[in-house]
Amino acid sequence: MAVLGIIYAVIGALFFALYSVPQKLTKCSVYTFSYYLGVGYFVASLFTYLIFVIFGHGEPLFDIWLLVAGVAGVVWYFGQVLYMRAINMIGLSRASTWQKLQGPIASLAILFLFSEYSVDNLVFILLSIFAMGVSGLFLSIHTPADAKSSRVGTMLALLCAFIFASNVIIRKYVTAENLIYSQQLYSSFFIMLTALIVARAKERNFRFVVAFDRRAGLGVLAGVLYFLASFMLILSFEYLLGTVASTLKQLSAIYTLLFGIFLFKEIDFKKHYVRIILGVLCIILSIILLFLCDGALPWSG
Repeated sequence: MAVLGIIYAVIGALFFALYSVPQKLTKCSVYTFSYYLGVGYFVASLFTYLIFVIFGHGEPLFDIWLLVAGVAGVVWYFGQVLYMRAINMIGLSRASTWQKLQGPIASLAILFLFSEYSVDNLVFILLSIFAMGVSGLFLSIHTPADAKSSRVGTMLALLCAFIFASNVIIRKYVTAENLIYSQQLYSSFFIMLTALIVARAKERNFRFVVAFDRRAGLGVLAGVLYFLASFMLILSFEYLLGTVASTLKQLSAIYTLLFGIFLFKEIDFKKHYVRIILGVLCIILSIILLFLCDGALPWSG
């Protein structure tokens, strides 16, 4: 069964990378786009919940833990806004690398909160955080003219990492209560509701319903992709330790880095190939270090 959990986590990592791509392509504000994203996420969650209810696998629609999942959605929304701002300032490749510190940070918290603690685990996770941070430094390539923007974007991505890590931890708690489909429903609804409130407050010309144009399509697509990513992560929690699931999620750091470099030409590979390769190696090292945690691997004692 552990193999099934690994498959879910690896597929989820791919979707976590793919959901970032529409954010790079969009031309609308972070608030409007986040609203469209919330709509796509909610529609996908509602459809999935209804399908499983029809086939007799429904979950309770009212539970105190589902309100906790709703809080996680609100927390996630503000992290999402910061992430989009970071992408706009320093690019997808660099923003995603700093943002992926959420993986080892979440693993560190899960280590203590879910009784997966040991001295060896702690050392490996701290080394993993260090390796991911070094990767971010290798990829912090900027000109003197945009140095200030780069610093601010990096700070936003780092803050986003902590917010997203807290969301993973809350999701782990709710999943432990055997709430999967309804958890998605509540989280996505609160994301959409929060995004609607903020967008109406921030955007003078914001409309609740608009003609389905390119920006709306990209936002909804991002929401559906994020639904698939978070759904796969939640399923992996059923079969793997939290440290393992959050570790495999880190694979998305490599995917988004490659998207930024080769799809959006954010970093000149020929000019900076040494730093890019070293950055990728540090990401891989960070993932390996998390896997070396004593007892974290599903086949270890």
